[in-house]
Amino acid sequence: MIKTFIGYVDTPFDSDDAYPYETKIGGAPIWCSQPPAQYKDLKCTSCSKENLAFLLQAYCPLDSVPDYERNYYIFVCPKCSNGANGWKVIKCLDPLKEYDDDQDDDEEDNENDDEQEEEVTTKKEQGDWGVDDDDWGADDDNENETSTTTTTSLQQQEKKQTIAEMIKSRDQQLQLDQNKPKKKQPQVSLRESFNSEQEIISGVVIENDKSNQYESYYLFIEEEKLKKQQHQQQEDQSHHLKKYQSHDVEEAEAWSGETYEYVQDRVFSKFLKKIGSNPDQCLRYSFGGEALCMSNQGVEQVRNAPKCKQCSRTKTFEFQILSTMITQIEPRNNQPNELDFGNAFIYSCPNNCYDKSKDIFNDVAYIEDSIIIERAV
Repeated sequence: MIKTFIGYVDTPFDSDDAYPYETKIGGAPIWCSQPPAQYKDLKCTSCSKENLAFLLQAYCPLDSVPDYERNYYIFVCPKCSNGANGWKVIKCLDPLKEYDDDQDDDEEDNENDDEQEEEVTTKKEQGDWGVDDDDWGADDDNENETSTTTTTSLQQQEKKQTIAEMIKSRDQQLQLDQNKPKKKQPQVSLRESFNSEQEIISGVVIENDKSNQYESYYLFIEEEKLKKQQHQQQEDQSHHLKKYQSHDVEEAEAWSGETYEYVQDRVFSKFLKKIGSNPDQCLRYSFGGEALCMSNQGVEQVRNAPKCKQCSRTKTFEFQILSTMITQIEPRNNQPNELDFGNAFIYSCPNNCYDKSKDIFNDVAYIEDSIIIERAV
């Protein structure tokens, strides 16, 4: 069974975060590497006037493409969002960065060897308490074997006194250490500690990018888990059914349109049922799964998915952007929100094909994928 993952608008995006494999909405795109010049300040192909606004980027790795990181960048013309020509979908295939693990292991082994050599040298030079052997009063010279008993006793007494002083000094230091207040460890957020790669990998953000037209937020992604119908909803449906059965034909005809909306329109009912379980979702990802349409017209649209120009295979569903995004995204500078669409379905080649002679730039493949726009009901 193909799993579905849903996305919610989360916390405001950190402007200092340049990690390219984030999933977020708004702001400016964080490219895997310097993109081709034609992807800067994109223009709408529908009206040819407006700059496209950057809507979201999504990190979409696949087990079937293990040698690449996959990123999607979605741009939209706010005034032409009810048609596919007002959108631009760019998929990036970024080759995985090779890292020499053997070299790293060798460096760690060398460091450990150096530490062990230093430790052995220190132990040879010092006693178990960290002081020189001479402080113990040890002497391997046998020329003093003829010393008097009085001299030997004085030396032994000095040894005992020296040892006693060292033990006393050690105990005092241990007591001081125990009485010192313990420093609190600094708290690290889950996002900061989740992926140490973020400290190493940094993407490219184009300065003064004209597509930066929306406030930016992280997207929280989780696997979809459908909830059972709420008890109140079941009671409402039962009430409608009893009302329909108890009234005469004329009254039934008067509200038959409502009955059709709640009962007979299975496409819209299925859509409401799925969305109703997680009403704040704005993104649904299910590579190779099914698009969740809200109308019969949408069902007909996705049946005619485009074919890949490289391998001629029918493109497969990858993810969709729901109209709930419209109410959650915030235009900058108090501009009006002019987005108008029902669903935006993104389709990609199942083989992840690309033209090596045209689509490669800075070792990254940039492919323009297909989008199908279902109008709002």
